[in-house]
Amino acid sequence: MKRFFFTCKALVFLVCFTGCYSEKILIITDIGLDVDDALAIHMIFTHEPSSVLAIACTGSHQPAGMVNELKCQYRSHPGYSSIKRIPVGSGSAFIDSVLFSGKRKHTVLLIAPAGDLAEAIKFHPDMEKRIKKIYFQGQILADSLPGKLCPNIAAYNVSENPAAARTVFSLQKRIPFVIVGKYAAYPLAVSRKDFEQNDSSEVPGWKYLHKAAVESMARFAREREDVFRRVYNIPDKQSAKQALDSLPVLSNPYDAVTLLTLICPQYFNPVISGKHRIIGNAPADSNIENAEALHNKIRTSGLSF
Repeated sequence: MKRFFFTCKALVFLVCFTGCYSEKILIITDIGLDVDDALAIHMIFTHEPSSVLAIACTGSHQPAGMVNELKCQYRSHPGYSSIKRIPVGSGSAFIDSVLFSGKRKHTVLLIAPAGDLAEAIKFHPDMEKRIKKIYFQGQILADSLPGKLCPNIAAYNVSENPAAARTVFSLQKRIPFVIVGKYAAYPLAVSRKDFEQNDSSEVPGWKYLHKAAVESMARFAREREDVFRRVYNIPDKQSAKQALDSLPVLSNPYDAVTLLTLICPQYFNPVISGKHRIIGNAPADSNIENAEALHNKIRTSGLSF
């Protein structure tokens, strides 16, 4: 009987990670601005670190330092040996060297503005031969033609470098895209209470994530107060500091959800557009099949999906 239950559990585990065992993932992240990048990396470290080909850091907030600090949280984790070997770098040259290593095509998880990836594409016009699929956290225009995705400049990862986004989207005739918009993240918000409840858990990295969440929100409120007020509906009469201290939500996990569409696609019901998949692009539909169950997985980082 025990063997039967063990076999069933193993089968469920393998089904949930269809893709992770057959694909290698290049993660391109602007980690440091918001904790959702760190949360996404934490989840892949916890669940299937051997699927990570490399992590490319972009932007000026916290290049490779935060990723390396997060890696250090896993010293006692059974999978730490594979986490330790994951290459971490930055810039288009690093992305180029990763994608052209070996002979296999690789999956790209783009949870950052597209500048460095666009530069690598310009250097290698045949880049589609090295990329199997692109998962992109961002928005597309609602009136995009079927099978022809147009990036929406209102989304942060597009607005930071619209020309780069267009360069990446120029690959869509030959490479399938999965677009994960902000409306898939809102039902799965990670609260201050969620972080506090998990501080005492055995899952590696949670205390560090809690600290990073508080610090990144404080930096967000300080450096981009206008955006902070708009995103969290802060009234004019309330100071950003007061709002920050009482804010119930510490992360809208945009990037973590993008990762989950890759490792746990069974939780999502995407809109089909030619060879592409669209999730959370419209306010009326998050395209999540079971938000409660998925939220529980994010906020507890349960080891079995």
